[in-house]
Amino acid sequence: MEVCLLNMKSIIEVERSIGMEIIYTTIESLISDGLDRSLDQKLSNIFIPKKSYLGKVIDDVVPKEAQKNLINYCIFRIGIN
Repeated sequence: MEVCLLNMKSIIEVERSIGMEIIYTTIESLISDGLDRSLDQKLSNIFIPKKSYLGKVIDDVVPKEAQKNLINYCIFRIGIN
């Protein structure tokens, strides 16, 4: 985890220095029980409850105020169990 985080920070610093646009994404369920998750998320045991701490961008790589391009992706499928 430490090596991954250090690499992300290095890459983001280089991108910011050359003015590259950075897009941050998060995954979380739309509802608290996770019934809206896709089949792939269920099979992979991915469950991040709505407004959970785990669904936030990691503090060490959070967007700077001037580069706030936070896009929350919520993949939503009805009727897939």
